[in-house]
Amino acid sequence: MKKILPVDITQFINEVAMLLQSGLSIEKALKIVQIEQDKSAMDKLIGDIQTNLADGMSLADSWAKYPQYFEPFLVESLKQGENLAIRLAQIAQYREKMEENEMDLIHEMEFPMAYLMSVFTIFVIISSILLIYVMPVFMEMFDAFGIQLPAATEFLFIFSDFVLYYWWIILSGGLSLGILLRLKWQTVKLYLPLFGRFYQKLALVRCLHTLAFTLSQKVPLSKAFEAAAQVVNNSVYAKLLQQASQKMLSSSTLPDTLSPFFTKKVFHVMMIGTHTNQFEKLLTKLADLYTKQLHQMIGPIVRKYQLIGIILIAVLVGIFVISMYLPIFMMGQGL
Repeated sequence: MKKILPVDITQFINEVAMLLQSGLSIEKALKIVQIEQDKSAMDKLIGDIQTNLADGMSLADSWAKYPQYFEPFLVESLKQGENLAIRLAQIAQYREKMEENEMDLIHEMEFPMAYLMSVFTIFVIISSILLIYVMPVFMEMFDAFGIQLPAATEFLFIFSDFVLYYWWIILSGGLSLGILLRLKWQTVKLYLPLFGRFYQKLALVRCLHTLAFTLSQKVPLSKAFEAAAQVVNNSVYAKLLQQASQKMLSSSTLPDTLSPFFTKKVFHVMMIGTHTNQFEKLLTKLADLYTKQLHQMIGPIVRKYQLIGIILIAVLVGIFVISMYLPIFMMGQGL
């Protein structure tokens, strides 16, 4: 069964909104949208929603049963709208904007991420082959000649022995580190060299778009922060936004807890927005500005990681060649 993706939900909402705007009832619209669905899981979801409506539930209450597909703040937005078709169209437009920006950016980031993983894999494979298979051959050859080895060569031989006899320690250490990184990935990725700034700004863009959408629905700022926490896709920033939401309930000023997340420019725009009644418009413009900056960041990131990959491989091969051939040069000079 194919997994339901966010884009599938957005398309579903958009199609239902268009059918409602054409004058059809919600029940008829759902039946039409359900026809020839590509994914059986999506077909089942629409069928379940139809069953809920037949049992007397509202569309919003039906959505609330599936928080993995419909964020709680969107459910609340649907409940508050008098015109179901208009509110669904607004929700679809918001989701389309979020997905369009994120999908384009993530697609552009796939190459540097794949390149980095490829370079790391090649680095590990070459290192393993040299240490496990090549180094022992040179070790036996130099032992047969009985020459005094340079410090660099001696160090590589000692390290090769360590890898041969204690490979299980290295393997378990690598697996443990991998598990730890996976558990703490939401925090770790924010501080990765070059990539960290990308993920920080991407989370900020999602937050700004969500704040703009919720504030356009006349939602209080505390609720807007709570909504942003649901879609920011990072547990660290989600916690900050939830704390901000709680503080906004007792204060009308922006809380200090947002300082690690929001830039000075965001605070400045928010202060202007509160005095000009153009909060959502300014936030949308700022989100678009940061989106452009993200696209501009990707090119330099790709070039820098390409350079890092070339340097890593060159340094590895260079160290091996120098360390292995230095004793041979010394032997040649002694003849």
